[in-house]
This record gives sequence, structure tokens and C-alpha cells, in this order.
Amino acid sequence: MVADSYDVVVLGSGMAGLATVLAASERGLRPLLIEKSEKLGGGTTNPYGLIWIGDNHLARAAGYEDNRADVVR
Repeated sequence: MVADSYDVVVLGSGMAGLATVLAASERGLRPLLIEKSEKLGGGTTNPYGLIWIGDNHLARAAGYEDNRADVVR
């Protein structure tokens, strides 16, 4: 659905952009999200802050080996 006017225009579909669109929608506003690439972008697909959780079940299932001493070190 294309509208003639919008209450909020968001440039970029990173995490902040998507959160803004969601918040605007939940408040009854009409947001428009504009993204230049074919897929979602920004921090949604390329987060530059990483979280490492050592010795977890997913890493073990993928064949990675950690142990508590290595994680603590």
C-alpha cells in the first residue's frame, strides 16, 4: 500500500531504523522506510559489536572446542 503522505520517514533499515518504524506504527503513525539496497541493511545484517560466549552448546555442535580455563583466560 502506497500512501500519499507519511508521519515519519526513516532512512535506512538498520536496527535503529527498524525500531523507529515499529515504534511509529505502534503509536498509530504512518512510517515510510527507505532502504537503498535490496536487503535489510545497517546493523541488522552487519553488527560491528560482537558478543562471544565461550564453551556453548552451539559452538560445540559446530565442532569448536572451548573449555572453561580457555574462556576465563
